[in-house]
Amino acid sequence: MIDQILELYTIWAPPVITIAVGVFAGWIFKRFIHSRIKKITSKTSWKGDDIIFGAIEKYIIYWFFLVAFYMAAGSIEIGAPYNLYAAKLAMTLLMLSVTMTASTMAIDLLNQWSESKGS
Repeated sequence: MIDQILELYTIWAPPVITIAVGVFAGWIFKRFIHSRIKKITSKTSWKGDDIIFGAIEKYIIYWFFLVAFYMAAGSIEIGAPYNLYAAKLAMTLLMLSVTMTASTMAIDLLNQWSESKGS
């Protein structure tokens, strides 16, 4: 019984720890680094930097989680094709969220530009 628990621990502990560290790093980044950069950019006269940081803000922890999951998927021993599927899923979701963020930034920047032109 103890051998089975130790075996499960040695198999699942590194990926779970990797994901937990990734989420924690994302939280730290959002809480301290991103918030300080956002304070600096809010003082500038150009509103584009506020738009960019506003679009990125809601995805920071999610991106850190997906990168950590992608790294952890390679070390999970659940079967050869499933490791690859999990890693591809994480990468696909990461690319999708980056695309959505870029779209949000482009739309908001165009709206800001049209407001500045008086349209």
